[in-house]
Amino acid sequence: MKNALQQAEFDMDGYQVSIHPAALSSELETDWRALQTRVNPHVFLDWLWISTWLESYAPDARVLRIKQAGELKAVGVFGLTSESRHGLLQSTVALLHQTGVHHKDQIWIEYNGLLATEGHEDSALAAAIKVLQQHCEEIRLSMLPKQLAIGLNEHLTHTHSEYEVQGFKTCLATLKNTQTSVIESLSANTRHQLRRSLRRYEQAYGPHQLTAATSADEALVFFEDAGPWHKSRWPDSGFSNPAFLKFHKILIKRGFDHGTVQLFRLSFGERLVGVFYFLISGRQVYFYLQGVRREADGKLKPGLTGHWLLMQHFLEQDMDVYDFMGGESQYKQQLSNVQNSFVTMRVHNGALKFRVEDRLRQLKHRLLGS
Repeated sequence: MKNALQQAEFDMDGYQVSIHPAALSSELETDWRALQTRVNPHVFLDWLWISTWLESYAPDARVLRIKQAGELKAVGVFGLTSESRHGLLQSTVALLHQTGVHHKDQIWIEYNGLLATEGHEDSALAAAIKVLQQHCEEIRLSMLPKQLAIGLNEHLTHTHSEYEVQGFKTCLATLKNTQTSVIESLSANTRHQLRRSLRRYEQAYGPHQLTAATSADEALVFFEDAGPWHKSRWPDSGFSNPAFLKFHKILIKRGFDHGTVQLFRLSFGERLVGVFYFLISGRQVYFYLQGVRREADGKLKPGLTGHWLLMQHFLEQDMDVYDFMGGESQYKQQLSNVQNSFVTMRVHNGALKFRVEDRLRQLKHRLLGS
């Protein structure tokens, strides 16, 4: 598989698809940045994220460039691996912007896809997948926007949706247009919880202070501050994973001065209660992670309160979207006004072993009534 994919060119569905080994290079950077200026992508397809991923992990991967009439329409990077499941089934797999190694994929890419010009998002990706299917048995696509997954299903056969994740965001532009504050846009119950939390915190510890990191070095300190609280909340936290920490330290160092990375501390008086990490692209704010203090008083809500104050901050900074991204949490449901979905899917090459697996999976779902 890997030798066959060192370097090649193919015609597929009206596109010219070229494959080259993936490595940081001036040529790849030039192509990516040039296309990025035409696309205005989500932050996970920004050259900052992609180049940091390539530098941090040096994955065994291939760059696919998809052209039409000689013009670059899309580009993406597929990691290559082998895997087994059910104790029997062996498979060679290409993964879009992932390595196939769990501790290296814990950086949680979302809004995945090719970096593609408008109108080519699903068709160019489908062409790339058809080319890869000539050399890899399966292609895994993690956390695609649901609409992209739907489009792919129209171009491809032998697709299987592994799971779907709910996403949440708040359209700050709507609040701007109606001259509505964040708290005015929320339910009566949420407004009550927030005002009570803020009042109790300030009565106990002093006025609130939202502090933005002012340098990359300070942002790294904030990031480290979030670690213990994040690990106490999530047993498999990325803060316990050296590969995760390596990636984010590089990302913060590179991205801070460009405004792509922002970190904040929330304090009441001298009491630090939370750290919040954001990625920024244009007028879109992506909430990446937080570390918040566990309070004995359940009416003190550091996460909910912090997001309210930060949403208002970004509203006043003229941002358009505050994106909580994937994963269901009560606070996301309380604070968001838009829902979206992400789909993780596989596409196989139609081999008998995969068709048998598909049939067994269908039978299981039928028996379980799902």
